[in-house]
Amino acid sequence: MSDLQSTIHHHPFKRQTYDPLVAKDSKSLFVFTGTVKIGTPQQTFSFLFDTGSYNFWVRSNECFSASCIGLPAFNPNASSTFVNLSSAASTIKYVDGTTIKGYSALESISLGNITNQNQKFEAATDSNDDTSTYDGIMGYYLLSNFLGCLLVPLLVI
Repeated sequence: MSDLQSTIHHHPFKRQTYDPLVAKDSKSLFVFTGTVKIGTPQQTFSFLFDTGSYNFWVRSNECFSASCIGLPAFNPNASSTFVNLSSAASTIKYVDGTTIKGYSALESISLGNITNQNQKFEAATDSNDDTSTYDGIMGYYLLSNFLGCLLVPLLVI
């Protein structure tokens, strides 16, 4: 089994981006979970690889909402490759009521033995997500671009 295959695990889960052009059925989706390494030196996080979104975000150590306190978070100051794009990212809304707010950034991202330099993502600074089972989400649309292949047919307008 390749290093990449060993980092991705299938688990049933119900989460989807709230976008009527993308999210059409909130009852039949599932995600994969795995490890994503971010920054230089690498910081390791547990991620959902989401079949219902194209967003990529990670909890930042600048998130002080109740749902972030005491949980693993990306520390941009500890990375020599972090670039803050100095722009607020769009608020991400999921059908389960979760919202994520933050800012856009570029960073070195590794998934298994594949590394992408200067990957754009959202450093989450506010969240109402009440789960501590993952530290961020990488949507399949982004994951397919990241890996250079099409994993899920997904129309994004």
